[in-house]
Amino acid sequence: MTCAAVLLALASCGTPPVMGPADPPPSASPSVAQVMVKPQSVSLGVQDTVDLTATALDDQGNPIPDASISWSVSDTSVVSLNNGQAKGKKTGSTTITASSDGKKGHSKVNVKKGSGTVTLSLTPQADTLAPGDTVRLDAEVTDGSGQPISGVTFNWSSSASSVAAVDSGLVTGESSGSATITAQVQGLSADAAITVKAPSSQQGQVASVRVQPSADTVQVGSSVQLTATPLDASGNAVSGASVTWSSSATSVATVDGSGKVTGVAQGSATISATAGGQSGKATVTVIPD
Repeated sequence: MTCAAVLLALASCGTPPVMGPADPPPSASPSVAQVMVKPQSVSLGVQDTVDLTATALDDQGNPIPDASISWSVSDTSVVSLNNGQAKGKKTGSTTITASSDGKKGHSKVNVKKGSGTVTLSLTPQADTLAPGDTVRLDAEVTDGSGQPISGVTFNWSSSASSVAAVDSGLVTGESSGSATITAQVQGLSADAAITVKAPSSQQGQVASVRVQPSADTVQVGSSVQLTATPLDASGNAVSGASVTWSSSATSVATVDGSGKVTGVAQGSATISATAGGQSGKATVTVIPD
């Protein structure tokens, strides 16, 4: 066979396509462990409106941005609902529910005569800790424009103080079990579900550190308290883990050994809490006084 014939035969067979590396399979979205609805409790007048927000969280308390949320209301004669915006229709009480992947969060709504909106929220709305560990619950009351109402006194209670005790929002794990912590003010109430688990032999190694709140604003010369919770791979609090605090910009904000952050100058700083070689972070913005 001549060279020309060989080349013609090769050309007629074609060249096998060059296969590149296969695309990696898409990573699976984390499972929804909790749906957090804010506010948890609302008092509003007939024809008044309030915007509710729902956030799907994984078992580490991290938001799942692409989670699908559906809304429902138990009594549509009391409140109408449109994509999370509730409007009072007549006096009465009802419950608004946000659902995602089988998990649900709720907001209690009371429609009263007259006008004016007051809301109450707790953060976090659920947590797990070990006996002897603590977590601080932050309660906030806002008016119809979303501005915090200062000077209010909350009444705190625990459904099972032998499991979890509460003092001015500071919850202490007492023994294994579950308890509901309730904050009440101005006829409103909001709940947080607390689970207390004793560490098992497989627990104890820090896999992550949760810092709360994860972002805050403070004036120059003022302070804000952050809390850090070391967690194991299952999301359970690691009892007895030592936590150290640091600031990325001490000229903007300083932090002491307990997590108390003080504003020094206008700007932003990242506050880190480190335990067992793992770190959690919070962003603190300092504004003029």
